Amino acid sequence: MRALATLLTLLATTFACGGGGDGSPDAGAAATSPDGAGGLDAPAPLDAPAVDGAGADAAPGVTTLRVHYDTGLGNRISVRGDGAGLAWTQGQDCTWSTGNVWVCEVPAAAAFEWKPLFNDATWAPGANWRAQPGATVDVYPHFFATSGRIVAHRGFAAAAVDDRDVLVYLPPGYDENPLETYPVVFMHDG
Repeated sequence: MRALATLLTLLATTFACGGGGDGSPDAGAAATSPDGAGGLDAPAPLDAPAVDGAGADAAPGVTTLRVHYDTGLGNRISVRGDGAGLAWTQGQDCTWSTGNVWVCEVPAAAAFEWKPLFNDATWAPGANWRAQPGATVDVYPHFFATSGRIVAHRGFAAAAVDDRDVLVYLPPGYDENPLETYPVVFMHDG
C-alpha cells in the first residue's frame, strides 16, 4: 500500500504542476483566476512539449483549431499564439458550434504554437499546443482547476479475493471539462 500511496503522490504532484511557467516574452496580458486575483500560467516557453494535429478536411494553409469546452452563457474562448496571424498579446475569438466546440480558422504558412484562453483573460495551464499548416487540432483544456484529487472506494467487492480499498486519482480538469477523456492506469499493490 505504501508504494501505491507514493505513486499517487507523485502523480498528484505531476498533474498539479501543469507544466506552464514563465510564459512567452510576448505574453503581454496577465493571466487571471476565476476571482480575478491572477496566478494561472501564461504560455509555456516555446520549447515546451507540443501536440501536433492533422486533418484531411482543412484547406491547405488554413489551420483549424477546435477547443472543446462548455463556457456557459455569456463567455467565450479565444486563442493566442506565435504565428498564423496570432499574437501572445491579444486573442482571436473563436466561433461556438454545436457540442460546445469553439472553432478558429487561421491562415498558416508554417508550424506555430498556440494556447486557448477563457474570455481572453484566463490561460489554459500547461504547455502550448503546436499546429501545422492545414491541420485540424482538437484540444480539451481546463482553465480553473489547479490540482487533482484522490477518490477512495472503500470495500470494493472482488470475486477472487477479500474486498479491497481502491484509490482513484482524478487529474486537474477532470470535473471542469467532462468532454475530455483520460487514459487509465491500473496498479496492484502486493
